[in-house]
Amino acid sequence: MPWLKVEPMDERFRFITEVQTGQHALAELCRQFGISRKTGHKWLARFESQGLEGLRDASRAPRFCPHKTEAAIEEKIIALRMRWPTWGPRKLAAKLLREGIAPPAASTIGDIIMRAGLVSPRNTRQRGMVSSWSQALTKPQRPNDVWAVDFKGWFRTRDGRPCHPLTVSDLYSRYLLGCPALADQRRTSAEREFDVIFERYGLPEKIRVDNGSPFGSTGPCGLTRLSVHWLRHGIGVEFIRPGHPQDNGSHERMHKTLKAEASRPPEANLAKQALRLERWRHEFNTERPHEALGQRPPAEVYHPSTRTVAGNFRDFEYPRWYEKRRVREDGTIHWQGVYRFVGQAFAGSNVGLIEGASGDHDVFLGDLLLGILSGKGQCGLIPRGSTRTGPPDLGREKCNPCTRSEV
Repeated sequence: MPWLKVEPMDERFRFITEVQTGQHALAELCRQFGISRKTGHKWLARFESQGLEGLRDASRAPRFCPHKTEAAIEEKIIALRMRWPTWGPRKLAAKLLREGIAPPAASTIGDIIMRAGLVSPRNTRQRGMVSSWSQALTKPQRPNDVWAVDFKGWFRTRDGRPCHPLTVSDLYSRYLLGCPALADQRRTSAEREFDVIFERYGLPEKIRVDNGSPFGSTGPCGLTRLSVHWLRHGIGVEFIRPGHPQDNGSHERMHKTLKAEASRPPEANLAKQALRLERWRHEFNTERPHEALGQRPPAEVYHPSTRTVAGNFRDFEYPRWYEKRRVREDGTIHWQGVYRFVGQAFAGSNVGLIEGASGDHDVFLGDLLLGILSGKGQCGLIPRGSTRTGPPDLGREKCNPCTRSEV
C-alpha cells in the first residue's frame, strides 16, 4: 500500500475546520497536527483576513532589497549595451566609471543585460593552451616597440567590390594605427598606406607579420619588396611561425571585433566602407576599454614614435672591401661578367659581396646574410638562412636584421 500523500493546503483547511467546531482546545489541536500554537494562531489569523487564499504559501522573495541597482543605472547600462553590443560587463562597468557613475558588480551588469534580452547564446569550445609570446618573438616593452601588420579577411561591399582592410596596431598599447579599406592586397597599395602611417606616427623598432604576400615569401630570408622597404627605413622585421596565428594573438582578436562592429553588414561601396572603418578605428582607440590596459582605452597609453621618416630612409651600405652591386628590376646583378639572379624582392637595393674561405661569395643585404654565389656553374643565389650577420665594423648604424621564428 503506498504512503498517503498529504497536501499542506488540505491539512491547514482541516485544522481551521476543527478549530471552528469548538470541540477541542486550540492547544490540543496544535499537538494533533504537529504544529506550534504560534503557527496555529498564524493560520487562523490569515484565514480570517484572506479566506482560503490565506492558507496558501506566500512568496519568500524579499519585499525590499537595499542593494538593488537603481532603475536609472539599469537604463544607462542597457543603453550602453545597445550602443556597443559586443562590449561585455567589465567594459560596460569601466565606461560607467569614466562617466562618473559608480558601477555595480560586473556579475550584476551581466544579469541586467541578460534580463533585457541583450545576450545571445554562443557556442563554447575547449581552447588549447598557448603561450602569450613565442620565444623567438619580441615582447614589446613600450609603445612603438613592435607593430603588428596583417590583412583582415576580405569581404565584398554591397556593390560586389572586394574590400581588403589593412590593419596596423601597436602591440604594447593595442592602439590601432590604421585600417584602410583597400581594393587589393598588392604591394604598391600597402606601401602607399604605410608611407602615410609612418608620416603620422613615426617609425617602430620592429614590424611583425605572417608569411603571406605581400609581407613574406619563399625567397631568401622570406623577404619581399615591402619588407625590404621597411628594412631600408631601419625597421626590423619579425615573422610569426607558419600556421600559428596565435603568435599575433592580440592583433587577431582585434580582427574579431572589427568583423563584428565594422563589416557586418557591409557598406554600399568601398568609399563608404572606408569611412565606417575610420570611424570605428577612432572609437576603438578612444572609447573602448581594454582589459590588458587596466580597462583604459589605447589612446591613453599610446604616443607617436620619436623616430621620424626624415633621415631614416637610406640604401644599404658596406665596407670598402665589399663588392657592391645594385639589384636590377628583374632581380639580377652583374657579377663576374654574367647576370646572376638574387631575388626580385631586392630590386633597386644595393647588396654587398665578400669572398669566403671556399672561394664562393657571401651575399649580404646590409648585415643580413641572404646566401652565397658560387662560381661552380650556379646561375643564382644559394640561400644560406638568416642567422649569420656581417662583420661588426660596417662603418654605419646597423640595419635591424629580419628574424624568423623556428617552425
